[in-house]
Amino acid sequence: FFFAYLPYAPIRRVNKPDLTGPFIWAGSHSNFMCDAIPAGYEGPMPTKFLGKSTLFKFPIKWFVEFCGALPLARAEDHKEMDKAARAAQNRATFKAAIAALRDGWPVAIFPEGMSIVSPGLVLPLKPGVARLAFSAEEANNFSLGLRVIPVGLEYGSRTRVGSGLYIRYGRPLHLREYREIFEREPDQAVKKFMED
Repeated sequence: FFFAYLPYAPIRRVNKPDLTGPFIWAGSHSNFMCDAIPAGYEGPMPTKFLGKSTLFKFPIKWFVEFCGALPLARAEDHKEMDKAARAAQNRATFKAAIAALRDGWPVAIFPEGMSIVSPGLVLPLKPGVARLAFSAEEANNFSLGLRVIPVGLEYGSRTRVGSGLYIRYGRPLHLREYREIFEREPDQAVKKFMED
């Protein structure tokens, strides 16, 4: 219901690809939790969202989980948590995301790592999107046919309802094109993927 009645009309889509099958929505992140709304309704299947674990607290924890979010423990949010505990949390999140992709669900991630005030991408992007994509394909012997779709969200206004939204889709990146590099040198594959 929430996703179907998006309050950002008119919505203009540029280069929207086929959104069936498993894909990772790699969106820009300039409007806080609102950026998850287009990721949730653009495809035909429910979406799993990767979000910072600090969102999973009262009073919005139940809503975030209801919407299909999975927690990522970021170092900057959990200074009290040791590295091994963060890694264990994130492995569990990746495992759940990989299972969703295997079932044909899309997964949304925001590679900037945090919501930013000004539009446009903040570089360098965090490589978690590439690591998730390669982990999913590797766990399925590169049989998923997984694509990562870069998406730019541009709001007419971040705060005014009905101010318009451009959803600009970039060229989908097919993981199979990186398989040979990944099997030889995984870190180089991640680096090339992030450059692309």
